[in-house]
Amino acid sequence: MLAVVMKDIGKMSLEKVPIPEIESDQVLIRMAYCGICGTDYDNFHGFSSFSKEGKLQFPLRWGHEWSGRVCAVGKNVSSIKVGDRVINEGKITCGKCPDCRAGRRWQCKYRRTVGTVGDAWPGGMAEYSVLPERNTLKMGDHITFQQAAALEPASIAMNGLRDIDLKDKTLLITGSGPIGLTAIPIARYFGSKRIIVAARKKAKIDIARRLGADEIIDTTQSDLYDTLREITGGELADVVLETSGEASFIENIAKLTSISGTFSTVSFYSRPISGLNMDDVVFNKITLLGRCGSYNCCELLLDLIDQGKVNIDPVITSVIDFYEYGDRVMDYYESHKASGSKTLVKIFGEDA
Repeated sequence: MLAVVMKDIGKMSLEKVPIPEIESDQVLIRMAYCGICGTDYDNFHGFSSFSKEGKLQFPLRWGHEWSGRVCAVGKNVSSIKVGDRVINEGKITCGKCPDCRAGRRWQCKYRRTVGTVGDAWPGGMAEYSVLPERNTLKMGDHITFQQAAALEPASIAMNGLRDIDLKDKTLLITGSGPIGLTAIPIARYFGSKRIIVAARKKAKIDIARRLGADEIIDTTQSDLYDTLREITGGELADVVLETSGEASFIENIAKLTSISGTFSTVSFYSRPISGLNMDDVVFNKITLLGRCGSYNCCELLLDLIDQGKVNIDPVITSVIDFYEYGDRVMDYYESHKASGSKTLVKIFGEDA
């Protein structure tokens, strides 16, 4: 089979590798689509904290946002069958530790990322991939392969919001990448009455409007802090979801978040947060949340999208061909990231 492999920082190749053999508790998946994530891009160019700190292991077969169809199952697999359309959560768990046995797989101390950091499980930027049954999620009949491949960033947005009471609240979303944009329909589903998005690229501002944002703060045209205070009458945001990875937003948390409000971040940052005045957090009774990953969110989102209750379609702005671009997919991503949002790579597509 063919797979796109990252050999080192800035070095990518399209290689012919063996189709992986499955163990008794695993399934073999024929890939439909694989998304390119901002973390993939930052890892490739050495911008991410992971790459700067030497946490990437090469060769790295990347791609953690994908959809596909099961084409073989191990002898002990019972919940998944050949022909099922599936995704994964971006993490592979051990299935044996106390947390896994108790059903808390998101707390598995031995979990491995799919195609990103550390001892990564081989990712989905390939013709075929293998997953344990326990980490394989079935799709409903009314969700498309493309929607499913774009679901992972939405699941991170949901993880950043789901423990917060959003009903009738004003939400500020900082950042207009796929996570920030998909947070808009998710927040509306959770009952937010007013959704404000801080963005700086026209194409993404347009997508935010299509997804239902009530107000946009174009940070290239006006000061975020002053404008937020003006449009909220000085009340600021009841809830802030930080998706941009811009450290200054955390350092200015009290200029964004209302008294007794909640600031939730799902981002990774390229530098330490050194300018945060914790007295502001304490004095204003601000709840500061850090949320990593998307535990248990993918299943819920699969159902919500399948039922038409959450729409993330506008986030998908380009689809390119695996066989045409191969090891040049990052070149395409770089040339289009300002004018679009989620790029999907078609591998077998609907013929998976």
